[in-house]
Amino acid sequence: MNGEKSGSAAEPYGEPDDRVLAQAALDGCLESFEALVSRYEDRLFRFLLQKTGDHHHAEDLLQVTFVTAHRKIHLYKALY
Repeated sequence: MNGEKSGSAAEPYGEPDDRVLAQAALDGCLESFEALVSRYEDRLFRFLLQKTGDHHHAEDLLQVTFVTAHRKIHLYKALY
């Protein structure tokens, strides 16, 4: 897991950027959604832990966040 990547431009080592992964996830590619989760889960967990101060609460919020993102992927529109 490498939550340190920005994802806003082409990724190093030939990894697709977030827009490519999001579009593929929108088209039904679970592996692309999983790649986005892997890319951001560590960074988001640290943010949530800092805000909540509770490891378990941060984990729960992280899970809810990604479940919601997956359920609402159909709303994704690449604007940039």
